[in-house]
Amino acid sequence: MTVLASAGAAKIRFAAAIVILLAVPGCATMSTPVLRHETGESLGTGRFRASARYETTRTFAAVSDEIVSAGVAEQSTGTFRGTLLGVQVAAGIHANADVQLAGFLTPTGGGWRVGTKYTVKRQGPLSIAAMMGYGALSSAGSQSYLTQAQPVEIQQTLSSTTLDFSSPVSYRFSPTLAAYSGLVLIRTAVSGSFGSMVVNTSQTDFGANLGFRLNIGRYEGDIEAAMMRVYDPFTDGYRLIPFLGLGASMVF
Repeated sequence: MTVLASAGAAKIRFAAAIVILLAVPGCATMSTPVLRHETGESLGTGRFRASARYETTRTFAAVSDEIVSAGVAEQSTGTFRGTLLGVQVAAGIHANADVQLAGFLTPTGGGWRVGTKYTVKRQGPLSIAAMMGYGALSSAGSQSYLTQAQPVEIQQTLSSTTLDFSSPVSYRFSPTLAAYSGLVLIRTAVSGSFGSMVVNTSQTDFGANLGFRLNIGRYEGDIEAAMMRVYDPFTDGYRLIPFLGLGASMVF
């Protein structure tokens, strides 16, 4: 009974951690996707996958005049994370190549992404792929930032374009379970207004992801986490930010 109780408590703590990671971000404005939701396996010619996802995302932040006048302060991790709901359709155009088209909705905007994935090596349960994509997002809203005095609300109207590269490597333990991981590089160009100032800048994020995919017939589900190195303008340095997401798909 003690073992069962401990296992139950561990499951509750794990579920609570997922809820916290997904729910902590507030109404951040410019929010770009980080997670890949892709294994190293390709679909195969003539096959399609329709998927939906809910995940934490990378948000843009800057030090505006309003923040400077109130006193620049270190921000919490949540400042650099937003949330996103997305859908994607992928099609197998070759035995080793897929193309992807995705749409995203955030609390203050939305956008799209097109991409492609090519499986470069298959050896038994191991698959290695290369993936790249291009996307655009826009948003308008406000976000609160900590200062030395009191939090200030900054109005933002921003648009961005992203170019992403990743290298998903997956290992299939069984027909129903696979694990995947890889390096992720995302280059984002951001422009628009941030408080009283005009921004036109770019940022490069680098990190790695880890996910697990469950296959039951034509249905798939995955949970994925990533740790990314991002620039922190409030400390003029870099910090590691965790991201987490859930996905569900149907292959036909």
